[in-house]
Amino acid sequence: MKYPIAKITAWILIPILLVLVLYCYFTPLQQTTIFFVRHAEKTGSGLTDTLSTAGFERAEKLAFILQDVHLDAVYATEYLRTQQTGAATASDQGLSVTQYTASSDAAVIEAFLDQVLDDHSGGNVLIVGHSNTVPLLVNALLNNPTFSTIAESEFSNLFVLDVLNKGPQVKLKHLHYGD
Repeated sequence: MKYPIAKITAWILIPILLVLVLYCYFTPLQQTTIFFVRHAEKTGSGLTDTLSTAGFERAEKLAFILQDVHLDAVYATEYLRTQQTGAATASDQGLSVTQYTASSDAAVIEAFLDQVLDDHSGGNVLIVGHSNTVPLLVNALLNNPTFSTIAESEFSNLFVLDVLNKGPQVKLKHLHYGD
């Protein structure tokens, strides 16, 4: 018997490879869509400021825009203005706002986004942040420093990222709402 180990190895490896190929072929791609917005207009410049009348109106417009999207979760930072921005959308969707910690630390951002993608794989999520944190979150998913801090007077940015199988394929749509 010539090459018995090679034949045995082939008989073991071929079925394993076949199973892997079939698994990859029949496993559906999971696209998770994440909507990122900065909080709406606020009453002042302090950390504890509430939304202004214009801010509450913008929050309602966001809820209207997303009314036909089935959201799995709404995330907002610990600050009242982000919680209020996400509240109308969350309420319309029968959800509560889940709090996350605003951070500029790359490791914290990566851990948060990994958790969101794990918890809501194949779903839709709204994340409300700040002028400095939203670009960091978007850039982390794009794996590219595309966006810088949003101007203090800008509140209409809506970043829609379609993340395929937790990346690295990410499609970006940069829209504006509420103006």
